[in-house]
Amino acid sequence: MVEKVVLVPEVVNERRMVDVTTYREEVRERVVPVQRLVPKVERKSREVTYYEWQERVRDVEVTVMRPVMRTVDVRYTVCVPRTEVRQGVRTVHRPVMEQVEQEYTVMVPQTERRQGKRLVGRCVPVVRRSVVCEDHGHWEQQAVACGSGVPMNGCASACATSCAPVTRCVWVPNIVQREIEVTCYEWQTSEEPFEYDEVVCRPEQRRCRVPVCRLEAHEEPFEYSVTTLVREERVCQKQVCDWEPTVERRQCVERVCVPRTRMEEFDVTTYECVTEEVREQYKVCVPEVTQREIDVPVCRMVERRIQVPAPSCCAAAPTCAGGGPAVGCCR
Repeated sequence: MVEKVVLVPEVVNERRMVDVTTYREEVRERVVPVQRLVPKVERKSREVTYYEWQERVRDVEVTVMRPVMRTVDVRYTVCVPRTEVRQGVRTVHRPVMEQVEQEYTVMVPQTERRQGKRLVGRCVPVVRRSVVCEDHGHWEQQAVACGSGVPMNGCASACATSCAPVTRCVWVPNIVQREIEVTCYEWQTSEEPFEYDEVVCRPEQRRCRVPVCRLEAHEEPFEYSVTTLVREERVCQKQVCDWEPTVERRQCVERVCVPRTRMEEFDVTTYECVTEEVREQYKVCVPEVTQREIDVPVCRMVERRIQVPAPSCCAAAPTCAGGGPAVGCCR
């Protein structure tokens, strides 16, 4: 075994200063043009027409209906009720009870034994043949000469002329196919007979006596009252109001709408657009760069000493003791 120095990556955290940009609010001032409407009032005059109510009196002839009472004879018809007693015959039904024999049907349950078929599933083992591949290879020692481009423990260049041939173990595959028997299970269903009990209801005729009510008709005489209406003519006196037309003269007051004209003054407002400069304040975000210390993961290559097997060329080199070309390899 010889000692060898290798570089191993290792991640460590380091404290480093980085630039961080932060923003702060700053109030600034600017001049903004603002348009404002300025009102301007002008005095104008116009002619206005309005209406006034006036009362007028005029004579009119009015026809008035005046009531006049008089007595007249009125004939009317009255229906006077009269009651008469009459004889009649009516049919009366009287109940009579009697026993009657009737038949009725009763469903009697009976248990019967019946045959049937049902499906039964079973797992049945089945032997099948399958082809598998097996590797019947073997290990072989193959010679590798120095300087062939294949690294041998880091001394390919040093042992190119002084080292003996080196062998390496190589696996030589040999794929062989063979047929084997495999047992697997299949689900198979089959029909098999079985017996079961079934309850069947069969009709059965039975007889019983039940009481039955029967109505018998009987005729019997009876008396009843009948009221009839008899029409009679009667005469009475009645006050009747008649309306007689009468012409009268009256004074009527009416209101008439008369137009009038007058001059009036009114104000007209117009607006002019005036531009003014106004100073206003606004906020902006100003960036500032500051330094902050943070943890940064850093990958470093660290030297580590390990023990490795010595190269096989050193044992067979005859020039190692005399300080030949293979001295560096042996060390």
